[in-house]
Amino acid sequence: MSENSLKSKLSKLSDDELYKLIYAVCTAAGLEKQKADYLTSDIPKLRRMLTALSDKQISSLLASLGTADAGEIINKLGQGGR
Repeated sequence: MSENSLKSKLSKLSDDELYKLIYAVCTAAGLEKQKADYLTSDIPKLRRMLTALSDKQISSLLASLGTADAGEIINKLGQGGR
């Protein structure tokens, strides 16, 4: 796994940073607050799920959100999730 891979960047985020990023993904996907809260309630589980994905799969998921949203999320990853 290269230092610049999406998977590598995600694995380096703190739980709080990962929560914020996943919540942003949920929001960008148009999920209601209650559903987003539920999906982000178990960060260790989300972390395990992400480690099972390849960079290509992660990119594909982000691309399905649309170019602007994916770009914003990728920019956040470049800033350490902030």
